[in-house]
Amino acid sequence: MIDTLLIWLEGLPSELIAFVLAAIPVTETRLALPVAIFVLHLSPWVAFVSTLLGNLFPRITTVMNPSKGRKRMATDKLISKLSLMT
Repeated sequence: MIDTLLIWLEGLPSELIAFVLAAIPVTETRLALPVAIFVLHLSPWVAFVSTLLGNLFPRITTVMNPSKGRKRMATDKLISKLSLMT
């Protein structure tokens, strides 16, 4: 799977590849950091900063657009009410 992602992202700067890998929920920092260091040959500090920012990116966008979070909370409340009815 990681090979397919790397082929798809081929041609981008290594830092951006590490950022994107860290932003994807499947890979996150657990996989993105070792890939950035050992496969993309980034220095540990550059790899750490790239993957940290990539991991925080989805959270920052959620904070910047709180209406999505409110909709999700409303959906969760509805699901919990429906599950209590059964």
